Amino acid sequence: MSHDDLIRQLASHVPAVPRRAAARRITRAIVVGGVITLGLVLLGLGVRTDITTAVATAPFWYKAAYTASFAICGVILLLQVARPDTAHLRWAWLWLVPLAVMGLACVLELARTPAWKWSERLMHPPWACPLIVLILSAPVFAGLVWAFRRLAPTNLPLAGAAIGLASGAVAATLYCLYCEAVSPLYIFTRYTLGIGLATAAGALVGPRMLRW
Repeated sequence: MSHDDLIRQLASHVPAVPRRAAARRITRAIVVGGVITLGLVLLGLGVRTDITTAVATAPFWYKAAYTASFAICGVILLLQVARPDTAHLRWAWLWLVPLAVMGLACVLELARTPAWKWSERLMHPPWACPLIVLILSAPVFAGLVWAFRRLAPTNLPLAGAAIGLASGAVAATLYCLYCEAVSPLYIFTRYTLGIGLATAAGALVGPRMLRW
């Protein structure tokens, strides 16, 4: 049997894959993991006491928009790294946009704050938020790892980082239901670090958990 005949024979027994199968699988993993994370927030932390008035204010929504934008960037990256061809990633730079916008907001906040209060603004409230976001990202992370076990990533560190980015951002968005801090400096340092930790963790464990 020639090489071409072997390829044709193998290809003839491959079942057709439904369109958007990868997108549906990734969406299902995020929804299920997100529901579990929401349960952890509601049962383990609770909802901020002023939630009914907070949702009517702009600061609540720009904080949620900041974290949700990273989740969108993560999903866009997930849909690309789920395929074998990752040589030409599109829109991979989008995460720089919310980072730059919030960074500019921090500069404006510090410009309105006396220099002697900068360290106080940076250190308070305490830095527990990044660790909490990392812990809350675990259900979404586990769901996405399960989803990717049936997909075809070839760049495993990048796939793991994308999983970490999406799961960390979803966790951070849901954590907004509990966290009352809305200072741009707080959001930029704590929330970004939490999402970054989840991304780094994904890049480290991805090659082990996603290996074919």
